Amino acid sequence: MTSDIKKVKNSLKASPSEKIFTEGLNYFGVQSDSIWGKGDNITISLLNKVFIRGTWLDLGAGDGRYSQIILKSAQRVIAADIDMGALTKLWYRVPKKSRSKLDLMVLNLNFSLPLINTCLDGVISTGTLHYFDEATLAQLFKEIDRVLKPGGLLIFDFAYDVRRISLSGQESFRNGVPNYLDFPNSIFYESLSAYKIESLASDFQDDLSQTHGYVLSGKFLLLLAIKSYKDDENFDP
Repeated sequence: MTSDIKKVKNSLKASPSEKIFTEGLNYFGVQSDSIWGKGDNITISLLNKVFIRGTWLDLGAGDGRYSQIILKSAQRVIAADIDMGALTKLWYRVPKKSRSKLDLMVLNLNFSLPLINTCLDGVISTGTLHYFDEATLAQLFKEIDRVLKPGGLLIFDFAYDVRRISLSGQESFRNGVPNYLDFPNSIFYESLSAYKIESLASDFQDDLSQTHGYVLSGKFLLLLAIKSYKDDENFDP
């Protein structure tokens, strides 16, 4: 995809009954590069350390908070999100010289990934997975495992104990979003039993009062998972 695309300023509306969670914003009306700010330091540090190559999928990419870091080294990046408004903001944030490596994909994570088996060298998903229940997560990780090559990298974070405090001091809740008070170890480590996993724990606080009307805070776990090669019990990346 090399030609410019039309800006989509009307964000897709959330539909909790269909497990569709969007911000409902005009992404082009937000002055900052990303509505989520510059990104978490530990995530940026990890992305600058790992060996990024080949084709990567940015799952739930939104307006591309980390996409440009991946684009520096990957030969191709598929930015996937259910909201085309967010994806077009991502497109215009990316320098023109890098757009030839970027593909946009409108994608509903409640369904199978429209990709062939073992076609990806890496998958990243940030600020997304905590919106889904455990059954949906289990199915999604099966799909990620299907499309990821042996030796491929999976980088993702998971937010929990999330609090949204409005300007009036009241806690607000998003309809239909699971309220994970702790990191759901079982679902992740069972789904990734064939992976070598490293994790980093941190907390966050983002002042989103100008765009969302609340301050967001909580804890999150950042994980790097490396898919083992089949039948290689001594695999050590």
